[in-house]
Amino acid sequence: MGCDTIYGAKLAKLDYDAALGKLRNSAGNLRCSEVKAILKALGFIVRDGKKGNHKTFSHPSIPDFFGSNYDCGHGKDAQVKKWYIDTIIEVLERLENDIKTHYN
Repeated sequence: MGCDTIYGAKLAKLDYDAALGKLRNSAGNLRCSEVKAILKALGFIVRDGKKGNHKTFSHPSIPDFFGSNYDCGHGKDAQVKKWYIDTIIEVLERLENDIKTHYN
């Protein structure tokens, strides 16, 4: 089992504001493994989707959130397109209170 890292730093748990800042400041230059690490650090479960490059994520402590997804593109640890990063930011902003209540 590999460790989750972003920018070479191991993540165990990431503060909501720090996670959102990393996504906002990324300018769409995050690799799939980095996005996965950010989501997992906030308590999300990230799974492979039905298609090879798609990922789905949900949060076990937020019952009204049924999940969202993003695409990792092609190639090993490809960059996640900015559109998906923006969508993830929107999801996190919508769930801010729940994330902070249940995880941070």
